[in-house]
Amino acid sequence: MISKRPLARHNRGRVVRPSAGSAPAPPSSPLTILGAAVLAFHRADVGNGASWTDQNGNDRHYTQGTGANQPALNATGGPNSTPILTFDGANDFMQATGFALPDPGTTPTLIYMVLRQNATWTATRKIFGDSAGFRLVCYQNATTPRLRMTAGVDGPENAAAPEGTWVRMICYFSDTVGDYLTIKGTTVTGTSCNSAAGVDRQIGASAGILYASMSVAEITHVNRNLTAPELAQMDAYVDARYGAGLTT
Repeated sequence: MISKRPLARHNRGRVVRPSAGSAPAPPSSPLTILGAAVLAFHRADVGNGASWTDQNGNDRHYTQGTGANQPALNATGGPNSTPILTFDGANDFMQATGFALPDPGTTPTLIYMVLRQNATWTATRKIFGDSAGFRLVCYQNATTPRLRMTAGVDGPENAAAPEGTWVRMICYFSDTVGDYLTIKGTTVTGTSCNSAAGVDRQIGASAGILYASMSVAEITHVNRNLTAPELAQMDAYVDARYGAGLTT
């Protein structure tokens, strides 16, 4: 395969090149739908298990320097033969060092993912979290396929993500009873997670332990809730890229 360098952009006679570590925004993605509300956008078509590129250009890259702890990149293993990263449930995780989410009581956080829970399901394993532990976490709870949001307090729990099934998942943290967990077309709300400010975002673990067995096509961090039109556009994007059925 021939590697293609990003094209230079011209501005009043000056050549302006993309910043190091960034990638051009895909023609259709959360970046084009949500704009400045996106804090970080990771899609498995850019990066690998050692360094997963933040396509938002903010250099909030997920990295893993230890080879044995790196998820495996499969260039065609996802829905519609899209790229995915697979976390083995034994020791795989990645961290975005310096990507510190604020207390959701001050600035809410919404996390939008396309993922699949794989066959090895174990209660308490973390889909995502923080290097400090229980700060804006989603984990596998009780019996399969239950997922739950938590921080200081356990929040909404949702069982709409069967093992082996690709789904769209949305976790919204706001320190209110408006906190919600949506999987496909099912939303559970009504419990505040009582969250705290984060330190370093992690995927596949929280505090570097309790690893989830899962595959991930993409993850987006957003600094507010979605409007109804934005949600419709995001779902249309997911259906177009990954195939119908992930959102409803």
